[in-house]
Amino acid sequence: IEYKRYRVDDTAKTTQYLWNDRQIFFNENLENTEDGKRFLSQVYQFNGKKNTAKGNHDDAPDALICAINYMYDLDIVASKGVINVLNNILRK
Repeated sequence: IEYKRYRVDDTAKTTQYLWNDRQIFFNENLENTEDGKRFLSQVYQFNGKKNTAKGNHDDAPDALICAINYMYDLDIVASKGVINVLNNILRK
């Protein structure tokens, strides 16, 4: 396992761009698991680091940012087109 450390606060703009451009898609079966429901809930409810103190969690958004950075490192992410995040991250 390769260890990577990304500073999510410094690299979140790339993920935000992809999110705003509707280039991030999740596997349709993700919502069928408890972990998947929790992940999606955190991602969809995330409104920035300032709101995490109010009880909103940022673990899933941080994981998403790191995963996208890692996919860029591996040249998995195309400059345009669909990014199926979970198929690339959770491939087992």
